[in-house]
Amino acid sequence: MPFCTECGHENPSSARFCSQCGHRLLSSEPSSETTTTLAPTSGPGDGDGEMSELSPADAAAL
Repeated sequence: MPFCTECGHENPSSARFCSQCGHRLLSSEPSSETTTTLAPTSGPGDGDGEMSELSPADAAAL
């Protein structure tokens, strides 16, 4: 039975969250979920990735 790392409460092995404090329990089994990390990209025509200020007319159009 996993113990909560936040409050120390003993939880059922099927629990994903602590039944005492609600903290997410760490799984001792390898996760079957796939995590994808996205890298930031620049917009069309913006090769340097820097942002520039909008002119008052452009800002008003938004």
